[in-house]
Amino acid sequence: MKTKCIWTLGVVAALMALAPRPSVASILIYSDMGSPGNYSYQSSDGYLVSGPTASVPPSPIAVSDASPFTASGNFSVGEIDVGLSNVAGTETADLSVWTDAGGTPGTQIGSTYQLTGLPVNGSCCAVASVTGITGINLISGDTYFVVITAGASDTYDAWNFANTAMGSFDQQTDNGPWYEDVGDPENSLGAFAVLSAPEPGTLILLLMGLVGLACLTRRRLPLRT
Repeated sequence: MKTKCIWTLGVVAALMALAPRPSVASILIYSDMGSPGNYSYQSSDGYLVSGPTASVPPSPIAVSDASPFTASGNFSVGEIDVGLSNVAGTETADLSVWTDAGGTPGTQIGSTYQLTGLPVNGSCCAVASVTGITGINLISGDTYFVVITAGASDTYDAWNFANTAMGSFDQQTDNGPWYEDVGDPENSLGAFAVLSAPEPGTLILLLMGLVGLACLTRRRLPLRT
């Protein structure tokens, strides 16, 4: 019986590995621009994200921005969508996630990801997305920061304002300490959404558990006389 159960578990695992995996929807951890597929933000105004040689009036300046969010549960991040648009220069930016250190970005979690193919500033409401994210695990109730920096020396981007006032300030740095940057309207953060990583392996574990339970039950049945 033991050998038969092990063989059955092996067959189930092999079949599940070869079969097309069902699509498991990601969970929306945080968003200040609506639901995926129906995002909206202020397309004509936003926070400056620029490199040191960007054509920013009145003079070039390197600026990075960070907007906070609170994890709605214990999740692994799989995707981040950002309402980021290009004003001039190279249309690229770098995105990372950081812990909270007293209201400012503290320690980076995971890797830095590149945002490319940014929409033109003033258009609405395409987003720049990073998918396939790994190594960023959130703890329910903790605050984190999405940080965006210029992807090239001449990058001049705008992190568009969210349509909702979140009661929290964006953080900004120009090669110095982070400081609160009051947007317009006040307390408006940059537009972004954080989604969880899909977990298709859950179904495999469930089926293997059911087979194992059935084997255990059969093994405990009394022998017939």
